[in-house]
Amino acid sequence: MATIVEEEWFALDLESKLNKKIDALQSLVHEQSVLIHTLSSEIKTLKGELLLQHHPSTCQHLSSQNDRVQELLEELKVIKQREINIMIREKKPIPFYSSQCYPIPTPFNFKKDPPNDVTL
Repeated sequence: MATIVEEEWFALDLESKLNKKIDALQSLVHEQSVLIHTLSSEIKTLKGELLLQHHPSTCQHLSSQNDRVQELLEELKVIKQREINIMIREKKPIPFYSSQCYPIPTPFNFKKDPPNDVTL
């Protein structure tokens, strides 16, 4: 009996640790998303300032470079999110109890032959 309680506490402890790691990774994703959004808005601002300072032919060249930077930032965001999702998936969920300790009940126990002592 003592080992079942210890196993349950161990499972709860592992689950809480995994939940804390998942929460930390999710907050990291949020921070990186905010950072990417901030960098994206700064790039757009700088792009607008450059368009005002240069003539049209130079503006088109800089515009294409800035578009490429924007694409790379979006790709970086996707890559970071995938990395964190992979890290989360590598952690296997731990149930509160194992099926060995508590057998799963079956809804019905069907028998082929009805009982013989049934009276009508």
